[in-house]
Amino acid sequence: MRIGIFPETYTPYISGLVTSEVMLKKALEKQGHDVYVVTANIESFKYEYDEKEKILRIPGLPTGIYDSRLTSIYPVKAVKKIRSWNLDVIHSQTEFAIGTFARIFGKQYGIPVSTIKTWKYKIDHPEKITGNKKGRQRKDLTKEDWKQRFEILKKYQAFLKAQRERK
Repeated sequence: MRIGIFPETYTPYISGLVTSEVMLKKALEKQGHDVYVVTANIESFKYEYDEKEKILRIPGLPTGIYDSRLTSIYPVKAVKKIRSWNLDVIHSQTEFAIGTFARIFGKQYGIPVSTIKTWKYKIDHPEKITGNKKGRQRKDLTKEDWKQRFEILKKYQAFLKAQRERK
């Protein structure tokens, strides 16, 4: 599966949230998925793509809160690159600028967008994975495709639970 993770901050920034995002990316890659990251560029005002790590950094303005940057909610220069990835699902780590972009992009191109909250909801209510009238499900995906995605989400939830229990 080709998964896009859209966090506001990512490495080299150091925080608990960044640590969980890096762990998520590594865990999904270990399961054989292609994982791409779209995040703010905290080091410069340029678009940068790291081909090896699959990280697209979008320029933004400093917010004055630590080293965070506020990006555009629809960075046009990033769209062509992200479309070339042919994402199956987008995971938004935030509801801020990058998260807003994730939702807009997903809706525009028919890619399901989820957050930790929606993943937990779908795990608690598996009947909502298919047949959800409010969902933005791609019409070319079968019920089996959605079940496969749900299994991946369950594994991710179990991974997060195991990480919490380890502490």
